[in-house]
Amino acid sequence: MSSSKTSGSVPNRTRAVSSVSLHPDIGAVSATDANTTTSTTDIGASPVTATPASATAPFSGGGIPHDIPPDMVLLLQKLDEDFTVNKTIDQWTYINRREEIMQSVNLDSSNLEKPLHPRILSKRAITYRGEAAFVVLDNKGKETSSISWEKLYLKAVKVAYEIKHKLALKKSDTVVLLYKDGEVSEFAAALFGCFMADVTAIPIHQDISLHEVFDIINLTSSKLVLYSEVIAKELEKLNTPNSKIAWPSKLIRWKTTEFGSAKKSELANWNSKASQRQHEAANSSKADLAYVEFSRSPVGELRGIALSHRTIMHQMNCLNMTLSSLPDSGGGLQRSAQEFKRNKKVVLATLDIRFSIGLILGILFTVYSGNVLIWAPQKVMEIQGLYANIISRCKASLLLADYIGLKRVTYDYQQSPNATRYFSKTQRVDFSTVKWVLVNALTIDGEFMLILSQRYLRPLGCQQPDNAIIPMLTLSEYGGMVISLRDWLGGYEKFGVEDDGKANELSSVLIDKEALSRNIVKVVEMDPSATDDTGLDTLRVDAFGFPLPDATFAVVNPELSTLVCKGELGEIWIDSPCLSGGFYGLRKESKLIFHAKCRDANGILEMDFLRTGLLGFTYRGKVYILGLYEDRIRQRVSWMDQKVYKKLNRDLVIGNGTRYHYSAHLLATLASEVRQIYDCTIFDVFIGNEYLPVAIVEAEVIRKVLDDNNDNNGPNGGNGKSKGGADNGPVYSPIPLNEPVLNSIAQKCFDTLYKHHFIRLYCVLVVDCDTLPKIMRSGGREIANMLCKKKFLEGTLKSDFVKFFVRNSISMIPHGEDVIGGIWSPYVSELRNLALQRFPCQFSTIDYREKSIDDKTGAPLTDFKTIIDILKFRVASSGDSIAFQNIDNSGKSSSKPLTWKKFEK
Repeated sequence: MSSSKTSGSVPNRTRAVSSVSLHPDIGAVSATDANTTTSTTDIGASPVTATPASATAPFSGGGIPHDIPPDMVLLLQKLDEDFTVNKTIDQWTYINRREEIMQSVNLDSSNLEKPLHPRILSKRAITYRGEAAFVVLDNKGKETSSISWEKLYLKAVKVAYEIKHKLALKKSDTVVLLYKDGEVSEFAAALFGCFMADVTAIPIHQDISLHEVFDIINLTSSKLVLYSEVIAKELEKLNTPNSKIAWPSKLIRWKTTEFGSAKKSELANWNSKASQRQHEAANSSKADLAYVEFSRSPVGELRGIALSHRTIMHQMNCLNMTLSSLPDSGGGLQRSAQEFKRNKKVVLATLDIRFSIGLILGILFTVYSGNVLIWAPQKVMEIQGLYANIISRCKASLLLADYIGLKRVTYDYQQSPNATRYFSKTQRVDFSTVKWVLVNALTIDGEFMLILSQRYLRPLGCQQPDNAIIPMLTLSEYGGMVISLRDWLGGYEKFGVEDDGKANELSSVLIDKEALSRNIVKVVEMDPSATDDTGLDTLRVDAFGFPLPDATFAVVNPELSTLVCKGELGEIWIDSPCLSGGFYGLRKESKLIFHAKCRDANGILEMDFLRTGLLGFTYRGKVYILGLYEDRIRQRVSWMDQKVYKKLNRDLVIGNGTRYHYSAHLLATLASEVRQIYDCTIFDVFIGNEYLPVAIVEAEVIRKVLDDNNDNNGPNGGNGKSKGGADNGPVYSPIPLNEPVLNSIAQKCFDTLYKHHFIRLYCVLVVDCDTLPKIMRSGGREIANMLCKKKFLEGTLKSDFVKFFVRNSISMIPHGEDVIGGIWSPYVSELRNLALQRFPCQFSTIDYREKSIDDKTGAPLTDFKTIIDILKFRVASSGDSIAFQNIDNSGKSSSKPLTWKKFEK
């Protein structure tokens, strides 16, 4: 068994390309069936099942060695095409460019200068010194700040100079970055200053509290915190005499807004030592980490994702190749850093640029490509017409947004087109410059994509709205790296797809729901019309696109860690140089998640995979996602299902004895059928050797308001939040006034899901609105499903109403045909009593007494209603008597006796 290995994203990660022979029904890419693996790097030896999505037919100019990275292969292919096919370059240009590419390939990796700093940034500062690099807008779309390439570089050098000369931090040291979401220029300068100083940055974003910042500082042993003047003022407000902020004693805090730019002497000193720093970096054996991004696990725990400079560079190359392949895009995205080029693109982003895809595309890709980033807060999408006005005014080429914002502006335009078209009297709405609309998403809403394309982008002037929309599948829990999106790179025949001109279009399939419940993907129809009724028996699933050019995809059974058979659903596992090497400081967890092993019919594959936690399949080379693994609901097939299917005249296929449902589909049904629900989450719990589904719904809870004397003061018609006896506020009754309404909501949830999905809920828990915990995912805040499950099992959820459906959900409870006259009937009970007549009668040893008299006072203790009343009686009658006293082994008193009065206090 032979294998060829390529270096991973961080040290100690080795990526292997297995050449084992796969089972005929495993790992094969078919043009008609859902695939088990779609690999852009071969995992099957013969025949070739999948190859790089970017690898088209070999070019004629000299051949390509097999050990060249995929991104360099594309450069060589494009160069050969320009010389032999398009004839746009001469022979000498072709030879010189090819020699440059081959030299960069043959360089020792230890001698390569770190990507993004200081070479690219410093050259852009020289070439495009006066051009704006970052522009920030406020909630009204007005410019509040901007920074040029030269100013950005000088501020970054100043930060790096201060770190190197005043603190002398080592290569492995970490620096925490505390900035607001709108402080793009200051954040970018601090981030690249850390890059230049060879320290690891730790960006802090909105999903991390101040208490968690201290935990991160202690975990990473950070010695320095960089923050802005705005953050300093907010911290001063929190630092009150009653609650002072306890910073670690050896932690140093710098406000970078006071640094300014590097002086000529500092810049000269910095440049003079550049070669020395490169030599030290080349001889260093420590991990070349760029930054550590902290994101939340499904149960809400913060975990650091370590990202190296090499990982970032691979991602930048792949994004540039993929996005630049768009037809009629007006040239590539990347501008030359050597000579001035006017092909500047404008990127308009509304995502948080401090983490995940916002940091990758907003900050890093802006510096890599040399374009200008205009950042606007998410609130600009809430004002009708403002977002379109900003696009037209800044002539945006690339839009970076999420579903929430795009849906708001699209549907606002449908309701009131004139509010968008005539938002400004001086600025005409014009989307003719828009070439890319990048949508950060976990699953795709194909119907909305059609509305966005045909009823928003096209009427407002976008020239190619169908090609412009590019959904991105990102790993928000693992650094936000992109793993799949649309491309026009060619090579579709390697996936078994004919290049009929539709291979790069937005694709969708209709799959059979009944087969899906058995974990089988049965494609009923390809590319259905968005206006067609999908019916009750089919489900529409939309594709993201092909995997990244240098990625290897596998669809794996998550319970068994085996490649699934043809036509089955499974968890997406991926291997790519664009991925992180693991969690920061968590070796065991990193091995399980980032270095997972899967097996096929011939044994364990040599490759290491990242377990994405995404459930999906591949079809005709494209990636389809149904949701997260944690969102899949399992339930055993029982005798109750047999009755239902018999009534419907349908055959019940037992399969593996388990039916699968997806919470996104269940929640969509509840949202349309049960109007009283504000929000909802569904998960399963393992009880009695089977999985039982639990639904937690948010609904309005109405309570009584109680005064200080606990007297009823009338009903409260507000939001019904229980203050629980808060100071200087109303006290609410623990019992809801609308309990019958909550009961009907729970019953309707059970009936609706059973009617539409044949799923039998075990329990419905009703909580007040905005009560369930949420986490950041795919650009927005979503209910943390696994955190809700954890709190449910711990009993820490603030529930207002609970309804169980034990008899209808647990399949192991015995039932007869006649429930009333069955095993619980009086007749059967009488037979049991007759059978037990010869057995001796049971006698209880408990001394039951109607009255109990106190020995000292003679008071009847059974007349008291609660134990608290007895305690008050003890205090009143004999308050100075000893209530409790500790005795040691020698029989002596080990502590001061506790009287009834002191015990009450």
